Amino acid sequence: MKILYFADSYGHNIMSLKRIIREELERRGIDVVYRDKSTIGNVPGLVEAMKPDQVWLVHSALTLPCDKELVGAPVIGFGFSDPHYFTPARLKSYDAYITAHYGTYTQYKETMPVLYSPDTYTPDFYHGLGLERDIDASCIGGAIHSRFSNTRERIEVIDKLRTDTNFNIHTFGDGWPPHPNNHSYVSGNELVSVINRSKVGLDIQGGAYSLSERVFHYSGCGTPIITYGCVDTDRAFVRGKEILTYNSYTELKDKLVHYLGVTGELEQIGRMAQERCLREHTVASRVGTMLDFTQGVKK
Repeated sequence: MKILYFADSYGHNIMSLKRIIREELERRGIDVVYRDKSTIGNVPGLVEAMKPDQVWLVHSALTLPCDKELVGAPVIGFGFSDPHYFTPARLKSYDAYITAHYGTYTQYKETMPVLYSPDTYTPDFYHGLGLERDIDASCIGGAIHSRFSNTRERIEVIDKLRTDTNFNIHTFGDGWPPHPNNHSYVSGNELVSVINRSKVGLDIQGGAYSLSERVFHYSGCGTPIITYGCVDTDRAFVRGKEILTYNSYTELKDKLVHYLGVTGELEQIGRMAQERCLREHTVASRVGTMLDFTQGVKK
């Protein structure tokens, strides 16, 4: 099987979805022809020259520059960031669609072939290191998030938690204001070390969206994470046993106070999360499901 695979290198050194999906396909013996998404304008010519069995657009909001009928192979679209960036018009570019958001899946599954496939991780990279957990809570990601209704929500929530509690909360990413515990972007082994040093991760998502990669990064390392509670959370983990959730600032603060004050509970949740990830949420499991789904897709 040959796949013409359009993506980019963003997040390469933190094992982005675009990278680990491609590498898992190659591990299975599939001929993956990688092209940067910037070359999508030449897709009809590339398909004509390379004769792939399928074209995968492995980047949220990436669409064809032409009618999909002019592309001589089935086109598979991906929506890692759904419902952000999503518009129904995007679906016109695809013969099948893979979305990380359950609501998008349920809304469009009757109109075209759609697969619900949450984000994932590779345990070869994200795993436990046995380090001392000297960070009470960590939040990894940019301070300003343009997709949130309140773009400064992460900054405001972290500042308020620091005011309302005495916890040692560290942030890592671009755009955080000056503070002794705010740090710049981390990647590679340093990122995995930060996760392993944390007692709990803070996934401040701004609302009920699809589960972020970071949920699986923390859980894969055996570090519990607290994220916004929604249907996507419940389909992937058991609340209170494998993941912690909140739906208001007060609930987030109260849960941090409780779990950081009780010996053993966080460690148990982290172990359960890691076991669930190894059973169901690895990239090998996701790609197997994707290949089963795309096998029957026709022009």
